[in-house]
Amino acid sequence: NTEFDALVLSDYNKKIFNNGLAKKLIELANSRGLPSVVDPKPANALSFCGASLFRPNIKEAREITGCKRTDEETVVKTLYEMIRGKYVAVTCGKKGIACYNGNEFAEIPTKVREIVDVTGAGDTVCAAMTLGLISGLDLFEAAHLGNYAASVVVEKYGTSIVTKEELIERIKEDDDF
Repeated sequence: NTEFDALVLSDYNKKIFNNGLAKKLIELANSRGLPSVVDPKPANALSFCGASLFRPNIKEAREITGCKRTDEETVVKTLYEMIRGKYVAVTCGKKGIACYNGNEFAEIPTKVREIVDVTGAGDTVCAAMTLGLISGLDLFEAAHLGNYAASVVVEKYGTSIVTKEELIERIKEDDDF
């Protein structure tokens, strides 16, 4: 058995995932039935093939796929084919998150009320989506959770966190929930 619920790999392009390390870690997580969640940089994107969730931002996704002037759906589906993982979720700034699970595409709208600072928003989405997936949510439900969490963080100045209480309150405030 394992003491871990998921593997999260955040690539800051520091060369740590070069030479097959990412592939080995993803294969190990997959062999143990653990979700592997990746926040990649374009230069190393193909090192993360087979991850359970591949979560770049739209600029990075366009660079990885070469789809410079196409809609988000085309970018996300192209990325899915390239990565050969379970899910792709691309953060699209104010538009929200574009998701694809191999069968269904959806754009999950953002929940932001006011943007103060976007520092760490992508990391927050990644963490919240991981929490959602290990808690039994599907891709689209996990993306909603990621959007709620990011909506709290971007309303704060600088690198910040979202507390459990803040997340619960934000979800309760949403008329669509």
